[in-house]
Amino acid sequence: AATSSRNEPFGRNNIRKSFSLLKQQALEEIGLIDVPSELKQKGEILDNLESSDGTFNATWNQNQKIRVKSRWYKLAVRSSSSNATQQELVQRSTFILMCLLTVIAGMIWGSMYLVLGETTAATMPFAYSALNSISLVSCTTQKRYDFFVKIQLLLILVLPYAVHLALGGLQKSGGVLIWSFLAPLGSAFFSSPGASLYWFQMYVVTMLGMLFHEFFYDADKVTPDYVAQDEEIGYRMPVKLCAYWAMNIVGVTTIVFFAALTFARELKDEYGRSEKLLLNILPGTIAKRIKCGELPIVDNYAGVTILFADLVGFTKASSEMCPNLLIGRFLRDVFSVFDKIVERHKLEKIKTIGDAYMVVAGLSGGEQKYHTEEIMMLAAEMFIEMKKVNKKYGLDFKIRIGVHTGPVIAGVLGVKKFAYDVWGDAVNTASRMESHGKPGYIHISEGTYQVVRDMPQFDYECMGESQIKGLGTMKTYTAYPLPKLKSG
Repeated sequence: AATSSRNEPFGRNNIRKSFSLLKQQALEEIGLIDVPSELKQKGEILDNLESSDGTFNATWNQNQKIRVKSRWYKLAVRSSSSNATQQELVQRSTFILMCLLTVIAGMIWGSMYLVLGETTAATMPFAYSALNSISLVSCTTQKRYDFFVKIQLLLILVLPYAVHLALGGLQKSGGVLIWSFLAPLGSAFFSSPGASLYWFQMYVVTMLGMLFHEFFYDADKVTPDYVAQDEEIGYRMPVKLCAYWAMNIVGVTTIVFFAALTFARELKDEYGRSEKLLLNILPGTIAKRIKCGELPIVDNYAGVTILFADLVGFTKASSEMCPNLLIGRFLRDVFSVFDKIVERHKLEKIKTIGDAYMVVAGLSGGEQKYHTEEIMMLAAEMFIEMKKVNKKYGLDFKIRIGVHTGPVIAGVLGVKKFAYDVWGDAVNTASRMESHGKPGYIHISEGTYQVVRDMPQFDYECMGESQIKGLGTMKTYTAYPLPKLKSG
């Protein structure tokens, strides 16, 4: 008789496990980062390697592939704290790339100066490249990115002026001091737009100082229209020409800087609005995983608590009352106050379906008793806030709430218009608890009651065995919030 593949040393499960481990290690070697550690432990970052006919393949599904980051991104992660945002990591990776390019440029410029016989000037780009490399290593090992940025900006600001002086002025250096403009420009894009103003001020002051030095140094030997040429003072620019250089260099870089600064600020603000909008649609951890290329997302939870709330008689009223008042104002205010309570209790709003409101607790982990109690407190506050909104509009709607605790599957499916949702019998049970409940009461299942029965804020009543549509006979309870409970 054939033995089960589970017991075979080279059975399907063992092959999958071994192949998945090898694949995960390979991904990490080539730069797989920014995926939560719990996902790596579960192996959920891997593709499904088993096809429908039971064979195995290593073909990547384009929608499931985890995005492999660049080496610069890896360096940015190593140099940043664990709470760095995606935007900060992208900025830092680009800044690190720019710094590495300036290291290469420094080596090239130093070599050129050596070939041209400018030994003193050649030592400066070489020194810059060495200091830049050392600070980068220190940044990645000690996670001191902010210090690294300041060092880099200071070096790129000062070095061109040092080379300018070493080569003997603007004409002999070929305008090398223009490189210092990278300091304020880099700060605007890769550090803080506000701090870039200080770097720009230092750039302008230093630039003007170097240009004025061209004709103030040994000024008695220089006339406004004459370029003195002797061994003591070398080449000195006439006043007019020096003024033209100042006007053109400072003028152009000022325009470029403020245009870049405005763009950087607007980009930062727009990113903040987009991020806020995204986090209003998806939980933060889910949004981060999707950004890393993880799709679909399917997570198993052994025990969460689900709440459904529904406004009794709202459907009928919507056909009789002005929709702008009932939905545009009243229902908006009801859901708005519910959203605030959910956020305060650190629970997860899943969605609204018409006038129904769905919340889940326990998706972020934690003790089951704690998050189930939080759901119950949320339900109690919903009754209180509902009365306040009713009073505001002169209405008398009541809400029915159902709560159940059980296992679910949660995640994001599809590739368009992402929505975070939960599936499972526990969801159906919670919905039935709501639909079979009484207005003004919390209808809970036997499982939920066993968790929260010691809460002193509620008065419980056993409803006995009830026939629940689609679920059969169930023992349920009602919980009534005691009057001393207050919202907020």
